[in-house]
Amino acid sequence: MNDKFRQCTLVLLLGALASAAAQPKAAVGDEKPARDLAPARTSAPPTVMPIVRVERVEKLSLLNGDTMSGKFLGMENGFVRWQHPSAKGVIPFKAGDVGGLTIGRKSRPNEARLHNNAVDLINGDRFLGDLVELTPEVLVLDTWYAGRLNFPRSSVAQLNPVLMSSRVVFESREGDATGWLYGNYNQGIQPKPKLLGANGAELQKAQQVARNILAQKIVVQNRGNGPAKPQQKNLFWKFDGAGFTSSSSGAVIARSDVAYPDKFELAFDLQWAGGTSCYFNTALLASDIKSSSSGDHYRLQVSSGYFYFYRRTKTGNQVQMGRAQLQQKLAGKTKVRIGMLVDRLERKITLLIDGKVIDTYRDGNKDPVPSSGGLFFQSNNTYPLRISKIRVSQWNGKLPGNEVQADGTEDFIFFKNKDHIKGKVKSIKDGKVTVDSTSFGEVPVPLSKVARMQLSNTKKEVEPKAGETQATLVHGGRVSGRFEKWTTDKVRLMHPFIGAVEFHPAVFESLEMNRDQPRPQKHQGFFSK
Repeated sequence: MNDKFRQCTLVLLLGALASAAAQPKAAVGDEKPARDLAPARTSAPPTVMPIVRVERVEKLSLLNGDTMSGKFLGMENGFVRWQHPSAKGVIPFKAGDVGGLTIGRKSRPNEARLHNNAVDLINGDRFLGDLVELTPEVLVLDTWYAGRLNFPRSSVAQLNPVLMSSRVVFESREGDATGWLYGNYNQGIQPKPKLLGANGAELQKAQQVARNILAQKIVVQNRGNGPAKPQQKNLFWKFDGAGFTSSSSGAVIARSDVAYPDKFELAFDLQWAGGTSCYFNTALLASDIKSSSSGDHYRLQVSSGYFYFYRRTKTGNQVQMGRAQLQQKLAGKTKVRIGMLVDRLERKITLLIDGKVIDTYRDGNKDPVPSSGGLFFQSNNTYPLRISKIRVSQWNGKLPGNEVQADGTEDFIFFKNKDHIKGKVKSIKDGKVTVDSTSFGEVPVPLSKVARMQLSNTKKEVEPKAGETQATLVHGGRVSGRFEKWTTDKVRLMHPFIGAVEFHPAVFESLEMNRDQPRPQKHQGFFSK
């Protein structure tokens, strides 16, 4: 740590000490035990949970690949209870044969609230809650969905006092294509206002209609030249249960209900048939999803190893913001994770490929920045493309790769102003972090100034135990363990670090069960190889 930085940090810490000293001290008789402490929030989260537009479709998947829609009724005594509209009564499935569950949205209790802290455990679990206290032995977290939880400090890898910087706005879900519209720009088939359901029935119907139209056109064009063969080519993206595939130029999937924040990341996996000859468009903040050449939007165009960014306005003005030449980076690859970090206030977009920053592109247009909720993906290939794991999330404005990483030997505290100190986090209490710094000794720091804390406990890759389940919670939480009982108002889970925990059912979004067992391939065809 250089002298200038040491001086600046010392001023910050001394200021925190002075602020703490100025606070009135409670009388001895007013002190309360730790279990009665009120959560120390760094912000004032709203008491009313936000409304999510798209309902989750409940689905059960077996380990052999079979799937079934219906209604999840709970589990008990080693059986998952399921109800299907075509079956009489409840169907009991052996829990050991179930691969996963997508759980419909449940009504939340009045005490449900947004939490402003996240705790990451060494096994990959993430619990959202309000941080109450950290001691040398235990971390106390208060939650609306499981009450007050006590984690052994040895199980805690990282603390995030500012949770909302990574809030998920939209995320595609396995087995569910609800809300996507389909069409083909090159064939003049606009995205239709029909939902592409998880079973693909609407898509299959639309495909057949398109084939019939094209077959009639071919017959007319070839009249007098012998019989024409009907066109059998699929004009649209096909939902394979985990992503979308296309082999037709102009095929588009779109939606207009994405609530983009001022700063956000759009990320997705892109696969292609081989080489760098991949031709693909995606537009975000789009005001018109009926055409790729109209409306106000930002657009990424992938063309044979070149990545172009364009800004298009409602008046028809289109300006190239910049390009990246990536043939060498894509050489030998058939799949990448594309990320776009968008700052609407600063009018700039940063391109990420597989998590690494490529470049930042600025919108020099004087028109107002795009503000609509449209998003579309268009294939310009006649050979296979696939997109999956589509995600829009709030972004904290920081570029990846620019932060110091903890080395596993000491605790690190990273501040919002990008400074950091290391040492030993002795305690967290009453909104203050007490750290024994190697440079300044023992000092308190306001929790409100902390971006994240990495403890010396490092994350470990742990092989799932027999029968273990990993659950996805609302707003990005994760929890693993063995479910013992699930009723309409209570879920009991045995957790590897904190033992038996009772959850409110409304906190769960999906379950991946029997994680130690192999799964069949999720999709077939070229991309299953």
